[in-house]
Amino acid sequence: MSSIETDLDGIRMESIRAINELQKPKLLLILSGKRKSGKDYIEQLLIERYPNKILSFRISAPIKHEFASRNGLNYEELLSSSQYKESFRKQMVEWSESVRKQDPHYFLRLSILDSYRKNNGNERPIWILNDARRPTDLQYFEPNENEINLNNNNCKRLTIRIQSDDSVRTNRGWKFTAGIDDQTTECGLDEFHDWNYRINNNGTKDELIEELSPIFNEINMAINQNIP
Repeated sequence: MSSIETDLDGIRMESIRAINELQKPKLLLILSGKRKSGKDYIEQLLIERYPNKILSFRISAPIKHEFASRNGLNYEELLSSSQYKESFRKQMVEWSESVRKQDPHYFLRLSILDSYRKNNGNERPIWILNDARRPTDLQYFEPNENEINLNNNNCKRLTIRIQSDDSVRTNRGWKFTAGIDDQTTECGLDEFHDWNYRINNNGTKDELIEELSPIFNEINMAINQNIP
């Protein structure tokens, strides 16, 4: 076993142990969508509507953090939309894919734990995964997945696909880029059709709020479970 594999295995075991000790949510929302479909905007709307109730996490954050740490790079620049990030994108994608081949859930675990720490360990009844991109991201939270074991808290799991027309995404600044928009990170869930909800985000904020009304109802029910 290589030193890299040994390192990953040690982090894997520690992160599994740490996640097992967390208080699990009453409701998990798994968001998925193409670039510029509005995932971040919807996440922010939910956080603003339910302050101190939501723990949100993104798989991309620990990828950039660990890649920067391992290579002596500027983490904040990697988070931005700068040319600095673009110059390392291909190398970062190749590295993260090599890690995923050894452990598909490596970065997902880290994203949960990092978000929990940033919230000072405060428990939240609602969890949101902002950027599900692969079938393995969904599989991690399935009811029969013993590693995280959401069943212990009777957690309800909802998968949500955010949809926007290409013309709308273009107006938001999207431009098709070969090597990005045709890769697993953007297309990995195109063949998954069993979404609990599909949210169309082509119109105004008011129209989006109306689209999200069933999600609000789900959140309200989950929060009310915590009220004695």
